[in-house]
Amino acid sequence: MAPYVQGAQGRASEMRMPLTRSFKEFVEIRIERDPKFRQALFQEAVQTLIEGDVETAKSVLRDHINATIGFSALAKATRMPPKSLMRMFGPKGNPTAVNLFGVIVALQERTGVHLAVRAVATWRGHALATGRQCAIGLLRRFEAKLPSM
Repeated sequence: MAPYVQGAQGRASEMRMPLTRSFKEFVEIRIERDPKFRQALFQEAVQTLIEGDVETAKSVLRDHINATIGFSALAKATRMPPKSLMRMFGPKGNPTAVNLFGVIVALQERTGVHLAVRAVATWRGHALATGRQCAIGLLRRFEAKLPSM
């Protein structure tokens, strides 16, 4: 029997929609086909890591690795055993900074997606927007309030 999406109350009878693909498969296919999505996902994984959410970052990086170069090619690029890399990005993995940044460098070289770090001024833990960013934000809020024609 095919798996079904459950309704908000957890009852399968509320919504009978068979799942044809897992979310993981969907993400992998999207990474393979869409360079902008691949770049955004890699960027988000590293940003999440910098923000301190290591578990989410490892999960996203694992999906990115599987959909791009795979653990075998990554092992060759980093000179680390594939099983060690898989454990590193598993739920109980605890990668060292040296290994983690080695993987990020290898992924940048192999996928052609190069990340850059920039400093952002903060005030009380919140990023300060530039004047241009403020103007864009205000325009978007204004546009959202306009009635559609």
